[in-house]
Amino acid sequence: MWFCLLNVSYKIFTKVATNMLSHNILEGVVIIHEAIHELHRKKQGGVILKLDFKKAYDKVG
Repeated sequence: MWFCLLNVSYKIFTKVATNMLSHNILEGVVIIHEAIHELHRKKQGGVILKLDFKKAYDKVG
């Protein structure tokens, strides 16, 4: 019976983690869109730098 409960808690954890990850991805897209829009509105040039912290941490750590 406890195997069934472990499976449920695993499913809940993965669902919560998936929702948090998808929210962070969407938030990043919105932020970059707003930054590009603001640069266009002010007729300014700019540089956008995308860092992959996971890969950078793997190299340092």
